[in-house]
Amino acid sequence: MIDNKNKVAVIFGVRNESSIAFQIALKLHLSGCKVAVSYTQETKNDVLEILKLHQIESITQEVDVKNEQEIASFLNQVFTNCGPTYYMVWLMATKMYYAILFTVQRKSLQAISIFPLKI
Repeated sequence: MIDNKNKVAVIFGVRNESSIAFQIALKLHLSGCKVAVSYTQETKNDVLEILKLHQIESITQEVDVKNEQEIASFLNQVFTNCGPTYYMVWLMATKMYYAILFTVQRKSLQAISIFPLKI
């Protein structure tokens, strides 16, 4: 497994324990990454429960991903509490599901994987 000690990951799109975004968050956590997870009003209870169940200490915040100010607020909270973000995972639900994995290098995002998911 990759050693992600002292790296920070921000995860958008966690819905429940079986969601792909949660499984990515779990693997990053197990590899030593500090994980920050956003949730929506509808998913808050499920997300907080699975983080507790898997003993993932995480910065969490309700974020409407259509609201740029909420995204900026969450990312600023993560930076203030954990330092620079190394990974950003954003799982989008459209007609197809896409997982986008970003790596953050010197204040710029570089998409390292964008792939459609067959559901």
